[in-house]
Amino acid sequence: MKKIIISIIAVLALVHSINTIIYNLPSNPVQQSHTKFINFYMQPLFEQTWTLFAPLPINTNNTLNVRYGNNRYELIDDGWKNLTKYYQADFRKHYLHKNFYKNTIVTQMESDILELIDLKNTGKISDKELKNDEKIKALYNFVLKELNNNSIYPKYMQLSYEIEYLPPFENRNTKKREFQVEKSPITNTRELE
Repeated sequence: MKKIIISIIAVLALVHSINTIIYNLPSNPVQQSHTKFINFYMQPLFEQTWTLFAPLPINTNNTLNVRYGNNRYELIDDGWKNLTKYYQADFRKHYLHKNFYKNTIVTQMESDILELIDLKNTGKISDKELKNDEKIKALYNFVLKELNNNSIYPKYMQLSYEIEYLPPFENRNTKKREFQVEKSPITNTRELE
């Protein structure tokens, strides 16, 4: 009985090993003639199951931008400054850089802010309600403090998120990326204090 169990295990191990080797080899006649069976056996074993490691895999790249000025007209003419790039530039070289902490704060606020902007876009809340929301005010105050630390004291400010939608991994080479820009209301910085 013991020999039969060992023989069965040995045969299963041999079949598994041969399938694994053929599956991972470059394309060859043996692989092509048995491709249906090999894929049927191997794909459930080696296919990545993202729900195990990341229940909600990242499918966007979000960038926080700011523009500011001393009046509303100046604000509209001025270009957007990419805060995400500013924060990430230093800590990619030095992991313990002070901007690592700041980027973490912005990232943690991101989902709440985007959810609020989505509520505004669907008409569930007004611009005024969005502008007066505590989370939006907290982000504006954080960005204003950063600008003040760099000796920039604007009277008006506006934030926007540039959202890049990433295609699913299996379509990464065939599907084009999509972009969307979500803007928050222009805010008088004196109202933030």
